[in-house]
Amino acid sequence: MSKNLRKCMKNMHLVCDANCPKIKKSLLKEMSKNGHYFEALFEIVHNINLKNIKLKTAEKKKLKKFVRFMMMVLDKPKSKIKRSSLVNQSGGFLPVVLPILGTVLAEILGNAIR
Repeated sequence: MSKNLRKCMKNMHLVCDANCPKIKKSLLKEMSKNGHYFEALFEIVHNINLKNIKLKTAEKKKLKKFVRFMMMVLDKPKSKIKRSSLVNQSGGFLPVVLPILGTVLAEILGNAIR
């Protein structure tokens, strides 16, 4: 996991935990202004695509809805506007992916401590 992703994870969890749609939308809008969040999303999707993150069948079923979104992220658009729109629309994708990353991070830290 890169430093960039570690920095962005806290704010991504805030978006997932936000109950009010207006707050969630404003948080995503602020995140979309910063290019680091797109890079973090790209890293997540890239690792899922390369199967570096092992997914259970239930998690795979949940991610099937987001295949189109993941392919758009993997295309890595050069335009800042397109990148920011992908970050801005990722509100439904984050709650599915972040718990998976949390377990992967716990496994990595557990292995490092041993």
